[in-house]
Amino acid sequence: MDQVLDELRRGIMRQQSPFAAGVFSLQGDRLSLECNTVKSSSKPSRHGEINAIDQACRSIGKPNLSGYVLVSSAEPCPMCTATAANANVDAIVFGASRQTVAEAGYQTLQLGCVEMIRLTGQSISVIGGVQSDRCAQALLDNPHP
Repeated sequence: MDQVLDELRRGIMRQQSPFAAGVFSLQGDRLSLECNTVKSSSKPSRHGEINAIDQACRSIGKPNLSGYVLVSSAEPCPMCTATAANANVDAIVFGASRQTVAEAGYQTLQLGCVEMIRLTGQSISVIGGVQSDRCAQALLDNPHP
């Protein structure tokens, strides 16, 4: 999560929203690390998780991330969770909860990561609350305008 938070801060310095994510092997080796680029790209789908998953798939040359973990500074939205499921990640780890995301003024679509995984029928481990204080503070210090 430390690397993800460093990337989040780099994104904020580039005037991006305070979200970042990375894809890591089960042994902890980083495959990708990306921030949210919605503002700079004018593309509403360019969340940090999507950027990280896309880069990871490009890095290994296939759209299958079995054996990898998605680590996000905040609870992934339904779009990002579905993309992680489609890429077959083994687990999703996140920091700030969707409640904190909403408190900071960002949209959550009111559907949590665990609920979305359940709807997919896949068995993806979800671990929330990792460094949640630091992740939440980054959001709350950089609320949606």
